[in-house]
Amino acid sequence: MGFIFDIIFSLIGGVFGSAWDDRLAARRQRSGRVDCGLRVIAGSQAGLKSRWKGSRADVHAGRLEFGRMTAISVVVTAVGTEVREPRGAERWVIFDSGYRIVELRTDSATLEWAVRDDKLEWALARLRGSGIPSPDAVPL
Repeated sequence: MGFIFDIIFSLIGGVFGSAWDDRLAARRQRSGRVDCGLRVIAGSQAGLKSRWKGSRADVHAGRLEFGRMTAISVVVTAVGTEVREPRGAERWVIFDSGYRIVELRTDSATLEWAVRDDKLEWALARLRGSGIPSPDAVPL
């Protein structure tokens, strides 16, 4: 049901300007959603391949629910410490230089996860189980 509101807010944002887009982005962050990309670099993960797949993920402690219509559940067992910038065609195909890429491990695969630079610290903390609030969260 929430994705319907996202679509409506996106349409309204196109008409009324970036204020709606900012509200939508803040709403996604409060709910634990982040725009990102995933790909397999070793092993196999159901629903993913070695090519980048860009979508949105709900970030939870120890797992990602990746995708919009039919979410792929990715249970993360370890998060890499190295963070890199997109290189070569990655910058053109899916990610601009505002994204950073980190390695994730599951029971069956090693993945790369691309997240916007300004959301990466928050997303990693949430994935690791930290209760820190979103950088966009508005106090209630």
